Amino acid sequence: MTDFVIKGDLLFATNKDELQINENSYLVITAGKFAGIFEYLPEKFRALTLNDFSGKLVIPAFYDLHLHAPQYAQLGLGMDETLLDWLEKYTYKTESRFINTEYAEKIYTAFVKELAACGTARAAIFATVHRASSLILAKLLKNIGLGAFVGKVNMDSNTPDF
Repeated sequence: MTDFVIKGDLLFATNKDELQINENSYLVITAGKFAGIFEYLPEKFRALTLNDFSGKLVIPAFYDLHLHAPQYAQLGLGMDETLLDWLEKYTYKTESRFINTEYAEKIYTAFVKELAACGTARAAIFATVHRASSLILAKLLKNIGLGAFVGKVNMDSNTPDF
């Protein structure tokens, strides 16, 4: 769906330092691109599909451009470590567990639900070296409707044999 209208109380960033709320307004998307916010819907857009969220706050979605899904399992661990020490102490051991597809399904299901709950609409996500588990992640993202690029990590330096 590349042409549609959203009606509601629209939160909009005019620049990096300023937000404005356009109450009871219309946001128009045509050809998949922002066409404008209007107090009254112009005649030329009235045939478009209207998603009516009157009385509700509509905010922009979040786009995460660099994310490591398997690290969700170790969230908050090793904040006092340098990067290489953190990788060796936590990350490599955690990521090695993704050879088990049941484990991958459990962690990736929680991860995908968290992304959606935080308002993420699109993401570029790294998985692990395990192809089957990476495909599970892609399937879960597709099923929830979250657009993403999923990359299977191919590590070849400073990494353990497993």
